[in-house]
Order: sequence, then C-alpha cells, then structure tokens
Amino acid sequence: MQKHGLRKRLIVYLLLWFSFGGQVLLAQEKIVVLERMTLDENFRLHSLDVDRAGALYFGSFEEIVKLRPDGRRVFQINARDHGLKMFSDFRVSPTGELIAMGVIEDPQISSAETRVLVFSSEGKLLQSLEVSGVAGQRVEPGENGEVFLLGLKQEPSPHNPEIRTVVYRLNRQGEVLAQIAGTELNLAGQALSRNNRGMAVTKKGLFLMDPASPDVLLHRFSFGGQKLETKSFLAATAKGRANSAPRHVESTFDYFSSLNSDHFVVAQLSIGDQWQERTVGEGKRQATARYRPFSHIIQVISWDGTVYPIPVENMGLLRAVGRDGLLYFVKTVTMAGRTRTEVVKATLK
Repeated sequence: MQKHGLRKRLIVYLLLWFSFGGQVLLAQEKIVVLERMTLDENFRLHSLDVDRAGALYFGSFEEIVKLRPDGRRVFQINARDHGLKMFSDFRVSPTGELIAMGVIEDPQISSAETRVLVFSSEGKLLQSLEVSGVAGQRVEPGENGEVFLLGLKQEPSPHNPEIRTVVYRLNRQGEVLAQIAGTELNLAGQALSRNNRGMAVTKKGLFLMDPASPDVLLHRFSFGGQKLETKSFLAATAKGRANSAPRHVESTFDYFSSLNSDHFVVAQLSIGDQWQERTVGEGKRQATARYRPFSHIIQVISWDGTVYPIPVENMGLLRAVGRDGLLYFVKTVTMAGRTRTEVVKATLK
C-alpha cells in the first residue's frame, strides 16, 4: 500500500512538472486568515495600501482616506484641493509618509505635467514636486527616500511624435537621479488597472511586469537605470474554476507586488462567461443581483524560477501586501440594502 501511494504521488508530481515546464511545483504554501474586519463604509471603487503599523489607506481617483487598524478615520485628502485632475496613484513609504501623484489641472499648461505630493502620517502636506513632460501613472517609494515615477512621455520625432513609457528615479527635491526609457515594457495604449501596479522596488532593483505577456514576464533594472535581466514565469491557470462548465473564461493578472527581495506575489483572476443570479438583502429590501462567477489564484513567485499557485476561497480580492509580508484582501458586503467593505488580513504558511 505504501509503495502504491508513493507511486501515485510521484505520477502527480511528474504530471505537474511536465505540464508547467518544471517551474510550477506542488503548492507548499497556504493562506491563513488572521483577522476579518467589516468597515461601515463602501470602498468598492478604491485601491488599498497599508503602512507598517497596519493603518489602511483607501484611494479612489477623487480621494485618499486613511483609517486606523480599528477602522477609525484619521484623514481624507481630495485631489481637487491640490490642483490635480485626479489621483493617478498613491503609495505609503517605508517611513510612513503618503506619496500621492496625479496630472496637474491647469488649462494654461499645454504639455503633460505631473505633481507628486508627500504627506505626513497625519495628512499634513510636506512636499510638492512637479515633473514636466510626463503623464504619471504609477508611483513607488524607494528604501532610501527616493521616488520612482512611471509615466508616459511624448518623444520628439521628425514625422509622428511617439509616446513611450519612462521611469524616473527622483530625489525628494524632484531632481532626476536616473531615467529608464525605451524598455520592452511599453504601456502606451494599455488599459491599466490601479490594482495591478506592474512595478515593484526591492533591495535588488526595480522590477517591471509586462502587461502584454500571457505569462508573468519581469524585467529587472538597477537603480541607475541599467537593464539587468528578464525572466518569464509560467503562471498556473485558474481556468475551469470560475464556473462548473464555462465556455469561455477571461483570465487577467489582477495584482502584482513584492514579498521580499527574492519573492513576488501575483493575483490571477478568472471570470466565467455565464451570468448567474443571487438574492441580496433581507425582508422588504431583498433584491436580485446578476453576476459572473470568478475564481482567484495567488501565484507566489521565487526569482529562482519556482511558482506556487494557491487558490483563494471566500476572502475577496488581493488588494495590498504589507511590508511585513501580510496579505490584505477586500470585498464588498451588501446587507439590508447597504454596502460595506470587508478587509481580510492573512498570512502565508
């Protein structure tokens, strides 16, 4: 019996090995829920970041709201109050400062100009930096106080101007320390999700994820702007889990972040093509909601080439990874006609 069981496990292992080219191994990880908290607010259209103390930062195009770990509000910042058309992106630095970014709202400015705002942990404006000629889309704080700004820049051309993706490494005075341009990653014309950031900064450099690749394709750059290497990771598929018998499944990378210098996490979302119905609310407030069922898989990627797929059940969608490696999932909950936000804090075991 022992030999039969061992042979069966070996066959399963070999099937996985040959199916995924030796990159995707049996998942040794699992997700363990540490805490569930329901907020008395609707942050359905907001993205999320978390500081070292566990405070939650929910941001939409119009506002950024900071909540204490117990859900109490600390401050709210509005884009229009700071001369921005909208908040294109925001992040919390390792030292707890809020870094927000957006395109300046000024009809007298003909070319794109991005403003980077730095706030204290209490919401006080500390710095305002202007970067000309770039429409900012992503911002990422470095470990040494610098800021990485990803955006679209119009390059001069004798015939037709070309829009290219650039990454600037800025100091806190707004000076460009390094520029990464002309990379394989060209986001011009790409529809970007605020959650799928596509950029991560670790001690080993700047990592950019190519959104056009069917697998996880990562480019690594030095902080000086030199291209170091590119690696492709064959992502496990969630196909078939979104519906019991789907005809077509839309599969997208919904989130990307670093766990540490050598590991990354990618959330893959698969949506079935068949609409379903369910009843929400209670009593006279009951209503019928139509939805497309989805499945969610977390890919834990090691830079040495291994990928660990972990299915996610009843936790919502991954929206943030803390600097302590904790995962934060978010989902909306509708009860008695009112929509609230549930935050699930979890860890990898």
